[in-house]
Amino acid sequence: MEQPDFTPQIEILGPENWKEYQEFRLKALKTTPTAFGASFEETVLHTADQIRSKLSNPNRKDYVVRVGGKIIAMANYTLEVPANVKHLAKIHGLFVDPDFQRRGIAESLLKRMLDDLHRNPITARVVLSVNNANEAPKALYKKLGFIQFGLGRKEMKISPKHYSDQAQMELIFEDKL
Repeated sequence: MEQPDFTPQIEILGPENWKEYQEFRLKALKTTPTAFGASFEETVLHTADQIRSKLSNPNRKDYVVRVGGKIIAMANYTLEVPANVKHLAKIHGLFVDPDFQRRGIAESLLKRMLDDLHRNPITARVVLSVNNANEAPKALYKKLGFIQFGLGRKEMKISPKHYSDQAQMELIFEDKL
């Protein structure tokens, strides 16, 4: 009997994957609600058409990592549209299932996204925001070449009286300038 393949596979989701995207996104929001700008309560209300539209946006790519066919990690990027900032991409929503953390999954996913962005003839700058107190992802981003250029104080409101600061980080593809 043939064994299933448990090698991590990275792919870009399309609108046909809306349901599994939504299920994993909701899991991420429940697991680490302070890591995202969106809340579980607002995201659970998104309709199938809204999610399909998001996954169909040509200026957005949603990446997932699968193991044995199951999504275990996700992240996305958006490309800016206005002419003067078309060279800018923003990475959002990186999440790795806690059962698969500390195995290089996030690094592999980010490297794939950055390789794809580097191949885009227009993209020259990539930015992201991360909870300033969350040292592990900040260290990973630095390892991949990102530098911190700012700090958004009290940028994320977690509860009525609890805020978190967000480190603003960037990666410039110097060879494309």
